[in-house]
Amino acid sequence: SEDVRKRLAAGRDRFEVMMVEVIDALPLPDDVDRFVFRKHYLGGMNAVGVWYSPGGSLRPADIARKIVRALKR
Repeated sequence: SEDVRKRLAAGRDRFEVMMVEVIDALPLPDDVDRFVFRKHYLGGMNAVGVWYSPGGSLRPADIARKIVRALKR
């Protein structure tokens, strides 16, 4: 319905603003395009649902720690 679409869009917009603030706060090199970095990061996060297996060896907290560890490098 239109109401659901509007609520989803509003939630997405709030999340996008939050991600801009988070990415802007990262100590990235000056030559890193933060727009591209943010889109790449969000795309990767959205893809977790494609390959994640609830019965697999990785729990969601493990995945989150590994992603954060990789971003810190």
